[in-house]
Order: sequence, then C-alpha cells, then structure tokens
Amino acid sequence: MEKDIILGIIESHCKIQQDKKCLACSDTYKIAEKLKINVSDIGKLCNENGIKIIGCQLGCF
Repeated sequence: MEKDIILGIIESHCKIQQDKKCLACSDTYKIAEKLKINVSDIGKLCNENGIKIIGCQLGCF
C-alpha cells in the first residue's frame, strides 16, 4: 500500500492538540491491524510527518 494512502488514513484518526497533529497509540494498533502492516511503520510515518503519538501503551512517547 502506498505511503500517501496510509498517511491519509493516519491523519483521519488524528486529533489536534496545541496546534499539532496527535494520534493515540491505541489507534496505531487498530490501523496496523486493519491495514496488515507493522506498528513501527506507522510510527515512522508519524515521525516523518510531524504527528505526535500520545497515550503510549508502552510508555515510550
């Protein structure tokens, strides 16, 4: 699947907090499962596009 399509799906789940796009960690897992891709791939796309992952289930973010 193309990065642009995945990014669009990620952005559709984002919320805006303090003028920054944020994505809940739990949503990363749901998206990864739905698209059958690794959660780390979603994390990389978020980092590359300035999307902050919030509420990390592992305490990493």
